[in-house]
Amino acid sequence: MYKNLADIIWYGSEGFMIDPITEKKFGVEAMIHSSWADQNWQQIEFPAKYRDNVKLRNLCVINDKYYAVPQAVGLPEIGALVVEADTLEEAIEQIKAIAEEVKGYYMEIKVDAIDIALEQFKELEEFGVKIL
Repeated sequence: MYKNLADIIWYGSEGFMIDPITEKKFGVEAMIHSSWADQNWQQIEFPAKYRDNVKLRNLCVINDKYYAVPQAVGLPEIGALVVEADTLEEAIEQIKAIAEEVKGYYMEIKVDAIDIALEQFKELEEFGVKIL
């Protein structure tokens, strides 16, 4: 979501902080999980229009098919979906719609965690902490 991520890392390694550049105000991420993929190649299918939204750990592309390559380290997270939008509501709506179209064997996308976070934001506001 940061358009200048490489510069942030480069200059940060030299002790200089630079401001991140974004195009949208909000970003939402939902993790892609598959315990099966820890030991097996996991093919992930999605419409081409969502390629920029699908981020895969240990990505390998073979004959235009996307795979998360196993690393056998016990991590079920094989990637994430990311979305940018002008409003939080728009970002959440988009990520849930994209999650419906991403498919893989024994795989789930944790969009329910977004609703839990929103509820926790509301609870914090009761204590005077403004999140959004």
